[in-house]
Amino acid sequence: MYAYRLRAVRGPMTLSIRPNDLPHWRLGLAVSRRAGTAVARNRAKRLTREAFRHAQHGLPLWMESGTSAGGQAGGSDGGEPTARGYDMVVSFHGTEALLAMTLEQCRQWLEGLAAELHARASKRRERGS
Repeated sequence: MYAYRLRAVRGPMTLSIRPNDLPHWRLGLAVSRRAGTAVARNRAKRLTREAFRHAQHGLPLWMESGTSAGGQAGGSDGGEPTARGYDMVVSFHGTEALLAMTLEQCRQWLEGLAAELHARASKRRERGS
């Protein structure tokens, strides 16, 4: 996940993404003890999961055309593009910011970071790297 090297930071949140072969996004959380007390860490995880539930259907997908690596058709005709999602890992830093974070803030950060990283991933795919 981290080897793909596509990440961005907003507020106390760092988001790393990598394309997956599924038609939706997946969420992973990595919150170290340095992010605060167990109460703060658990609150941040709860808010992030809830924000992801609210935002996941509006997150951008990338289009894969033709056939998959296994030779199976990507779309129903084999030539139609198929929507694919990303795997995301959210990590946190900064104790005070975690305690002050609201659900709406968390949702906005997730959506903004996802859109930014999707644009960067699209450019990376266009370049072929």
